[in-house]
Amino acid sequence: ILKRGGINHEIDPLQTYKNIKIGEFVAPASNLKKTVLWNHSPIETTAGKPLTLDFETVSPSPINKVTAVLSLGDKWETLTATPTGTNSYRIVVPESMTETGLLNYHIMVECANDTTTFPAGKKENPWRWDNTNNPAYTIRIAPQQSPIVIWHAATDWENTLKTWIRSVSLQPSSDGETTLAIRMEQLPVVDENNQPDHSYAFKFFFGDKIVNRRDEVGTKKFLAVKTVNLINTLQPIEIGLIDKNGSVLSGKLNVNANDNIYKIPLSSFKSTSFIIVPRPFPDFLPYRVQTNDQPFDWSSIEALQVEVKPGKQTNVNLNIEKIWLE
Repeated sequence: ILKRGGINHEIDPLQTYKNIKIGEFVAPASNLKKTVLWNHSPIETTAGKPLTLDFETVSPSPINKVTAVLSLGDKWETLTATPTGTNSYRIVVPESMTETGLLNYHIMVECANDTTTFPAGKKENPWRWDNTNNPAYTIRIAPQQSPIVIWHAATDWENTLKTWIRSVSLQPSSDGETTLAIRMEQLPVVDENNQPDHSYAFKFFFGDKIVNRRDEVGTKKFLAVKTVNLINTLQPIEIGLIDKNGSVLSGKLNVNANDNIYKIPLSSFKSTSFIIVPRPFPDFLPYRVQTNDQPFDWSSIEALQVEVKPGKQTNVNLNIEKIWLE
């Protein structure tokens, strides 16, 4: 029920409107049992660039104050958050704390009877000497002009859209990193309407990763891939970038048995179809969808599309570790 400010009018819950009673609609009792927080802050930025921490928090009791304790190397800052809306808060990070390095921080929500520290979500002092449960949020502050990593097997595979196949999994690499190992006797059939179409694809939304570096995309010239082919014949791969309108541009490469870093000029990317991953059900639904005719918007790229295609060999033995823009 909405009413204009300054109007004093009591509404009888037994009052009827057409076939309903006003009292039939009530605000449900709150089931919130503890203080919770949703952190919307970036996970990566560039040194010297303005940086804010943005988050939402709610609590069963009124919130008195929200603070963040930041550390960057040997520098420490304690800052008070400013409300920006209902349950929303913002902290402006000082310029001295935006130098190259790893910025770690805790957010402490102070209520009438207790203080909850995040990301642990515990009602305890994070600075007690005997507190071993003290994780921190981290923002990677990269040097200026550094590459923009849009997919990393070690950190992003869990949230990657894919079709589950037992022989595709994370494995340690020979140089001590974590890589996506794709081991197949034959690439699967992906379209019941087109039996010769064999491929394996995955997709990843990286828009949140580059939110504080989006203005740097226009300065990048290459898409680079760290990948290893463990068989002697060339392994074709097509890597696409997807903008906010669903348009896709892709570049192609053939992975040999000798090199492990490949760079594709972004100027060579051409329009391609949008792949539906995971596969829709029933299987006769399309696997590839032609995108609209809107011009590709490089400033709004937000997702990655990787497709492993058949080569001269039937089997695949490929490691993919990282994809970035430089």
